[in-house]
Amino acid sequence: MSIIDIEEEAKIICTRLYYGWVEREELSNLAKDALLYRTVQDRLNWIGLELIDRPECPWYVVRVKQEHDSFMQFRRRNQSLKGAHLALILILFAKLLLPKRVGQVNHNQTLTISFEEIYEKYGHKFARSPKIPTSKKRMESFLGVLITQGFIIKKRAENIYLAGPSMYMLHEDLLTDLAKASLETLFGFGIYKENITK
Repeated sequence: MSIIDIEEEAKIICTRLYYGWVEREELSNLAKDALLYRTVQDRLNWIGLELIDRPECPWYVVRVKQEHDSFMQFRRRNQSLKGAHLALILILFAKLLLPKRVGQVNHNQTLTISFEEIYEKYGHKFARSPKIPTSKKRMESFLGVLITQGFIIKKRAENIYLAGPSMYMLHEDLLTDLAKASLETLFGFGIYKENITK
């Protein structure tokens, strides 16, 4: 393949990656051709993006480079995500990706979580008040938004969830900001403040 051909193919690949991710098998040449891979990386880098190519990730994922990103920009890009969604993202990251990142499980292992586990273990965190428990329908609605945004994928037959491509776009600093933004939802800091001021 000539340099001109590589440049043209890199352009096509970058265009396909514009929306954030592409299945690995759809870009099989990227893994086979080191020059093409570097060319794609260079083109993305030039506009402030980076190619995420982690062994546990079934997609090639593109994200904004950490030095050009911030929690405020993340919120602007994801205006449909409210505090409860951010808290759920944090919980699901800890369940579906973190064990691989810290070496608790093999990166080839597929980690899943069922709706029942999410609801039973964490449903009470998303209650409107201590007297009004979270309904299953409300929890399904929260998870539905995360599916739409690509943070999780649902296997309908088993009613289980896997990490989606958007989960791989999260920078470590962004996870810290997500944790701070989720404190009230996860630990009831707002309720605690109300109680100590009475």
